[in-house]
Amino acid sequence: EEGLPVRVETLRLGFVFEPEPAFEGEGSYLNTEKVFYSGDVAVAHVADHVKGSIAKRGEEHILELKTLSHYKFLERYCNTTMAYTMAHVDAVRPEPWLAEALGVDMTAPLLKMDDYAYNLDHEMVIHSNIYFRSGAVDLKFLRKSW
Repeated sequence: EEGLPVRVETLRLGFVFEPEPAFEGEGSYLNTEKVFYSGDVAVAHVADHVKGSIAKRGEEHILELKTLSHYKFLERYCNTTMAYTMAHVDAVRPEPWLAEALGVDMTAPLLKMDDYAYNLDHEMVIHSNIYFRSGAVDLKFLRKSW
């Protein structure tokens, strides 16, 4: 709803020392998991994975990700930026952990965005899985015939 206060809860924040399939050849990534609330209603769960070799540049500043966007983190501390993203969007049913995090029934449809962010050198810097509660996001697509 318009006008409700937005609140963000950080669930996890730290390095994971195992490969992330999206980052070929990398042995680690920075994991940030957050739940976004509109008023008291959980509207989105976001799991952002920053490529380990990129995140290491800003390692001493990772706690700032509790309040700072990944875009600003990459720009300020990692000497790179997010230039563009490519996303796959699909309707899914939540797994038990996700239903609990968003406070929805196991049969509730969620909108999942599997998002890949690239820097100006076309290097993938972030892989995100974002789950939106049904009705929480006004999603529109513009399609043109060039």
